[in-house]
Amino acid sequence: MTEKYRYRDVQQAWGTGGVFELNLNDLYPEPEVDAEGNPVPTSIKRPRLDSREKWRLLQPFISGRLKDQLKAVIPLLQQNLTSVIHHNC
Repeated sequence: MTEKYRYRDVQQAWGTGGVFELNLNDLYPEPEVDAEGNPVPTSIKRPRLDSREKWRLLQPFISGRLKDQLKAVIPLLQQNLTSVIHHNC
């Protein structure tokens, strides 16, 4: 039976101090095998993250992508707005 751990608790226990690097093999046990060496099916529950942990995990990816998207979209919006203004005048 596996126990439930929050990501933040695992970080504190390992002393990683905010480093977002985690090997999932360390969190999940080795698969059980039967006498013939075939893996025994087990259900693995997803790790639980609170909203703060989710944001801290996704923030580096979201902020970079958002900046890139804005750099690409804002010039297009400016062009369209300018053409609409000139077309209506």
